[in-house]
Amino acid sequence: MEKEQISFFDFQGRYGREEYRSLREKGMYYTESLEQGCMGFRKSLLEKDISPYGLHFFDCASMHFLTKFFLERLREDFILLLFDHQADLKRREARALCHNSWLRQVMVRLPHCRGILLLGATEEEKGIINDALMTLGDEFVPMQGGDSLESRRELAAKHPGVRDPLMHTSLYCFTDRDFQSGRAKTHIPSLLRLVQLPLYCSIDKDIFGKGFTEQEYRSAMDCVLASGQKILGMNIFEGDGEAAPGEAFNLSLIKEYKENALGLFQKTEL
Repeated sequence: MEKEQISFFDFQGRYGREEYRSLREKGMYYTESLEQGCMGFRKSLLEKDISPYGLHFFDCASMHFLTKFFLERLREDFILLLFDHQADLKRREARALCHNSWLRQVMVRLPHCRGILLLGATEEEKGIINDALMTLGDEFVPMQGGDSLESRRELAAKHPGVRDPLMHTSLYCFTDRDFQSGRAKTHIPSLLRLVQLPLYCSIDKDIFGKGFTEQEYRSAMDCVLASGQKILGMNIFEGDGEAAPGEAFNLSLIKEYKENALGLFQKTEL
């Protein structure tokens, strides 16, 4: 990646406003339509040859699931570093990808995703996450031949398009309380050093509020730096809450990216 990859995707017209002009000038600006849906955006990514590496800003938090399309283009194994107040692991009600189920599809269908680190969820969300994880095996379509580990491995080899999430992907959750107690600071660097894989980061700014602030975010990123792992790319989705950091936060991310602060961002070619 010889050029800086900074992109702004304007679904709701937020980045089109005059007050965001100086931000837009930092990278490529794209106008997208909510009506076109996720398939339209996926086609747009391919036609415009937009790299999954670098920074991508979206003016709409409800489009968080579009991260999956960037992950599909990665050619190396990675850990998904996800800042969100909940895990979008619900069963999908339709064939189309949606906000509530996209993470489930990442776990089932993207073999390069070797794990997910969910940061900032509430304590109450833990039980919901565990219940959802227990049903992931139902997504493993070819169930004929028995449920033994050997049978599942044989079936996985015959059907590479559908992976067994119980065998491939782990999800680790650090809640807002874990950050406040210091547990996250103690455990995250050790965990990342253990897996020794680059990270892909996705931030839903709706996470920011009373339990998780910019201070907790900075603490999380300090943990990433302490682990020595690199970040392949980062998607940032604007939040609608009053606590969601605005343009100054985005500019700080761009500054860190351009300076390649402490080797945080790994330069990679498609």
